[in-house]
Amino acid sequence: MDNIQGYAIKNTMDNTGVEQGMKGLKRQMGVLSSEVKANMSSFGKAEKSVQKYQTRIDGLNNKMKVQKKMYDQAKTDLNNVKSAYEKASNSIKQQEQKVKELAEAHKKQDNAMRKSNQEMKKSNKELDNAKTKQSLLSAEKAKAKTKLDELRSAEKRLKESGKASTEQIKQASNATKQQREAHQKLIASHKEETANVKKLTQSNKGITEENKKVKASYKQSNDAVKTAEKEYNKLSKTIKDYPKDLAKAEKAVNNEKASMNGLQKSINKAEQELKQMNKQQMVANSSYTKQADHLDKMSEKYGKMSQNMRSVGRNMSMYVTTPIAGAM
Repeated sequence: MDNIQGYAIKNTMDNTGVEQGMKGLKRQMGVLSSEVKANMSSFGKAEKSVQKYQTRIDGLNNKMKVQKKMYDQAKTDLNNVKSAYEKASNSIKQQEQKVKELAEAHKKQDNAMRKSNQEMKKSNKELDNAKTKQSLLSAEKAKAKTKLDELRSAEKRLKESGKASTEQIKQASNATKQQREAHQKLIASHKEETANVKKLTQSNKGITEENKKVKASYKQSNDAVKTAEKEYNKLSKTIKDYPKDLAKAEKAVNNEKASMNGLQKSINKAEQELKQMNKQQMVANSSYTKQADHLDKMSEKYGKMSQNMRSVGRNMSMYVTTPIAGAM
């Protein structure tokens, strides 16, 4: 409870969440002001009536309810400024140390990330080279197989012709044999390279999974550093802006207090004028006042009758006196 120029003001602030801070209260006050203005516009400017005074007092009291909340909110905002400064002052050193520790830990994550990326790059390159070699061997193997089939067909035709010499058949057989050996070597090389590709693929898969884990740890560490730095900067700004924020919050409290005093004066004035008007009406409606007014009206009435009778008497005297004078 606060004393505002001798008036006891109860804390009517509720935290139901209906009012969204000072902005919401100011919007509500604006609506109330427009309603009061609209209600008062139905009365004449010079009109003095109980209804007019009561409408004004009701409007001012409704505004006072909101003004009290605005005053309480301003005090809450002031306390929040002080509390935030105290919290920032007490925790900024710890926050600074936290930033340093997280940054140091992040260096390890950064190194792990760099190493993992290098391993990933190397593994990808090895796998790509192995696949390329496998593809080339596969093509050479197919080509050698085609040539082997051609030599076998040529050797068969030569034998079946019956015209080839023994030397020619021997040469054809040697050529087929050499091609078959070359083809066998290519098959073996291709098989070996296929096994190598399979091995490298499995290795690459493991390295890829590990790289994902390292990236996740790196991101988590990096986010932690950024969050800590953001909090540190926030605390620094709170401390830096404290004088300005404190002055602004104190000014707001004083302004709302002054507004509340102004409203209370307006309410008191309106209530006093209403009481005075009621008092005057009570006096005007009292039996003594009514009897005095009645006597005044009767006196005025009899005064007019007396005046009329004197006027008639003069007229009659003139009518009677004139003929007598004529007769003489």
